[in-house]
Amino acid sequence: MTRKKFSSPAFNKPVELRIMVTIPNERTSIATYQWQDGSSSRNYVATRSGTYWVEVTNSCGSESDTVSLAFEAQPTVDLGADQTVCRDEPLTLVALFPGSTYRWQDGSSNPNYLVTQSGSYWVEVENTCGSSRDTVNIIVEEAPIVNLGEDRTVCNDNQTLLEVIHPGSTFTWQDGSSNPYFMVTESGTYWVEAENTCGSSSDTVRVIFPALNELSIPNVFTPNGDKVNGLMKGYWDLLSRYFTGMEKRSLSPRIIKTIGMETIYPQEHTSILLRVFVTRNTKVGSPLCIERTSHFAL
Repeated sequence: MTRKKFSSPAFNKPVELRIMVTIPNERTSIATYQWQDGSSSRNYVATRSGTYWVEVTNSCGSESDTVSLAFEAQPTVDLGADQTVCRDEPLTLVALFPGSTYRWQDGSSNPNYLVTQSGSYWVEVENTCGSSRDTVNIIVEEAPIVNLGEDRTVCNDNQTLLEVIHPGSTFTWQDGSSNPYFMVTESGTYWVEAENTCGSSSDTVRVIFPALNELSIPNVFTPNGDKVNGLMKGYWDLLSRYFTGMEKRSLSPRIIKTIGMETIYPQEHTSILLRVFVTRNTKVGSPLCIERTSHFAL
């Protein structure tokens, strides 16, 4: 039995099987033919894959032969259109074509390929009848993550910029604006939501601009123990307006001589110039803001 394969030019086209008989030509006319389907023509037209046989008989005897035919096509492959997928939704590219071998851009040889990162992917599919190749571009996207930072007090400027960086996302701020940034010019609570095809994220931050011109500290006091004008009153409640939620003990009023030496009470109650700084201390011990400077005559 002989097995034959026919490539794409013959795919879906009939194949004529011809019989080669080795008896004298003048006696071939008395031979009879019987094919596997019972037909009796000298030639047989095959239109599909399968096993074919014929038996030839004349007055001297009979002889038969069998052949197996396989109709094959040149492989085709289609990886689909370029697309964007989410990180948590794995994408598998399929190039299955039975009876073929496969070669992907990284040298792997499976009929399927799992995409884990953005890039250009291609595959070549090959069989005995030819080869085919296709390429697709995949973008692996992640859901946005928004972080506006910690609540803050802005002391040395009249504005501060909030930014959200995540290419491919849309943004919605508390006022309905849609830029990836927002310029803050007054105290308040600010929020933003970032969204793309893979999800959304939001964050909120409070920004405070202390009104330093409202901070009133007495310009004369006499801490000499006579209980007259010995205390600086009236600023704790005012400070708490700018540092909501902060304990008073984290605010540090200091009395400092103009020459830069720090003291709590002057040793001599003479007329000298002092400066008072009201600061907010951070955990690392450095002040956030210098709220006000005043001079005192003692």
